[in-house]
Amino acid sequence: YKKVLDGEWVAFHEKFATSRVFVSSTSMVTPFSLMLFGGSIAIDHLERKAIIDDRIVLNIAAQTGLMFRELRHKLTALLNEIIEVSDANLKHDTLIDGIVKLLSCE
Repeated sequence: YKKVLDGEWVAFHEKFATSRVFVSSTSMVTPFSLMLFGGSIAIDHLERKAIIDDRIVLNIAAQTGLMFRELRHKLTALLNEIIEVSDANLKHDTLIDGIVKLLSCE
């Protein structure tokens, strides 16, 4: 039984080998999610690529890659603030609202 995947990237929780290699608890991962929650982002302006964690290459405009890198820095700062301030209110945060809209329209 083979299933055609809807995307190019899959995240998994567990990998194990018996007679073959298997993964469990998988989820499809979109390029936007990779840029927001993956490893470090390097931008190759001439080749129009974003390189995530030195191994995942996405063909995107350099300006888009830079926008996501900046968005990611802001998200990291917000999450660090939330961790430090336990009573932080996320319901009215425009950054979180924007990221949710961005990920839901991809």
